[in-house]
Amino acid sequence: MKRFEFTSTMAPITVPMDFTIMEEKRILFSMDCYYKESWEDFARIWDTDCKELMKKVGLVIFKPDAFVSRNVDEILNYICKLGFYPISYMSFRYSRHMIRDFWRYQFNTFTRQCVDILDDIYTFSDSLCVLFYTNKDFEYPTSEILSELKGPSDPLERKSYHIRSKSNVSSRILNSIHTSDEPADVIRDIGVCFNDDERSRLLQMAYDFKNVKINLKKYINKMYEKITYKNLSYTDSLSKIMLEIQKETNFEGKDYIRRYVDRELHIEQVSWTVLKKIIKNKDLYIDLWDLILVISEIIETKYSTVDRIFPEQRSLYFYVKLMGVLKY
Repeated sequence: MKRFEFTSTMAPITVPMDFTIMEEKRILFSMDCYYKESWEDFARIWDTDCKELMKKVGLVIFKPDAFVSRNVDEILNYICKLGFYPISYMSFRYSRHMIRDFWRYQFNTFTRQCVDILDDIYTFSDSLCVLFYTNKDFEYPTSEILSELKGPSDPLERKSYHIRSKSNVSSRILNSIHTSDEPADVIRDIGVCFNDDERSRLLQMAYDFKNVKINLKKYINKMYEKITYKNLSYTDSLSKIMLEIQKETNFEGKDYIRRYVDRELHIEQVSWTVLKKIIKNKDLYIDLWDLILVISEIIETKYSTVDRIFPEQRSLYFYVKLMGVLKY
């Protein structure tokens, strides 16, 4: 059998070298429908300024947990202090299929348990997409710099200057924001999240180059009104779950949950969907966010033996420090 290989004749478009440093991404995105449709809208609306503007623009998505814990304002203010201001925004709701398309090139390393939990997080309520712009003449794209400043998912690995450190939630999965790694990812992420009419409105607003922070804050407050505030504390959540379980004296699923929480079950025995069904069938009042916060700290989120499709993003720590971005 002939070995399969990607060739240039399979790609309807070419991803510019300035949009990604990764050859793997250039190849795959050149055949990606989301990227192609979105890039056509970027080029049409931003016209001859497009390639230059892509270096100046970064994308941040505020996830549902950021709204539940009321972290959005704190994070937004910090990003602005770092020298980036919002020029466009739009809310949207993830679907199960959108989640898998969004992380198509990353989810091969994620465990089933992790993906199941992410489904419940992302589909819980609307997320907020914000395009940020900077007047500074950085050597590297704004998207890469914001990705560097974002910080890792694991709170134990974050530094005080990381954007995710401004969240009041300590969790590997409930980490408040997503940032697009490179200009190519900004284009594709917007292609996945919005249809052509929505993209046109988002990009036209951005092309006006106005600081929309005041209107954005009003919009955030309206989104807050639709979501009940929740203090996402691991200790509090664990106490609530154990207290609720103890109310049932003859509950056959109790030992399963206890072993789950006490980390006695092997990873293959742990099932997020089974756990939710046990709780639902017994009519236990265990809040979804309490359950997510506790269980997400127990499960394995990634397969240690599975390789990434795209390489690790290059580190820009010394550059952003040199440029004075980390003065706050």
